Amino acid sequence: MKLDISSLSRHRGTVVTGTLAALLATGWSVREAQFAVAQGKRVPNITLNAKDVAAEAAAYEGKTVGKASTYYMGETATLKSLHVGRFELAPGSEPHPPHKHPEEEVLIVSGGQGEVYCNGKTVAVKAGAVMYSDPNVEHGIKNTGAKPLEFYWVKWAPAK
Repeated sequence: MKLDISSLSRHRGTVVTGTLAALLATGWSVREAQFAVAQGKRVPNITLNAKDVAAEAAAYEGKTVGKASTYYMGETATLKSLHVGRFELAPGSEPHPPHKHPEEEVLIVSGGQGEVYCNGKTVAVKAGAVMYSDPNVEHGIKNTGAKPLEFYWVKWAPAK
């Protein structure tokens, strides 16, 4: 097969347009693939009921302290991380001693009774209590009742 240079010159526009189209298609495909991977880490836009989320035994220092369920864990459109879960804390237990972390956090007590420690203060709580803590503020929760203490937690870190 012989390459005809004059034919190539006549079709230069078609060759350039075709090359640009191929490059754009390749770039778009790479972008879509990267977007799909990023979406895999994102929290889905769905509603979950407690029955939809598996509860697993939660332990601290080898001792079972209750059951924990994680509803959501990942990135969102505006957050670097969002974690949402539910905890059924056994009587006399705490999930772990008071602690602090770089995320903001909200605890919502939905059943039972206990104590919430936040920023140097301990408050008696029951269903309907809500705790908020800024990043790096020491906080914790303990079941002081005879029945499980149920609470939901939400913590998040903004995208930078």
